[in-house]
Amino acid sequence: MDWTHVSWQSTHVVGVVVALIGIACYVWSASALAGGVPNTVHAPARLLTRGPFAYVRNPLYLSAGAVVVGLTTVYGLWQREDTYIVPIVVILVHFFVVYREEPRTRERLGPAYDRYRITVPRWIPRFSSSASDE
Repeated sequence: MDWTHVSWQSTHVVGVVVALIGIACYVWSASALAGGVPNTVHAPARLLTRGPFAYVRNPLYLSAGAVVVGLTTVYGLWQREDTYIVPIVVILVHFFVVYREEPRTRERLGPAYDRYRITVPRWIPRFSSSASDE
């Protein structure tokens, strides 16, 4: 990535920090997921409640979003249209997770997932881990 043309204003610094946090959380989430999945074709055979999954149910989506927001801020790519495009994308991702992923996960993991859903929030991380490995 060529950073030489970036003037380091406060918005750029904030963007870099957000992107780096997103990258770090994505790597953390992917490594936690890799420990629970025998291969990338299959869903986890057991409930993942360690690492970032102890704080939020969808850390990969949040991390990827942070990277996009951070880099878009660094490069000053925000446009007026983003004020309605971003919320639409967020709503579409939310409905995909709620109506496709969560029901399939519940079918696969049963009551353990129900207990996990009660203790771990979907989108806004709770920074006191209350889930336990099952």
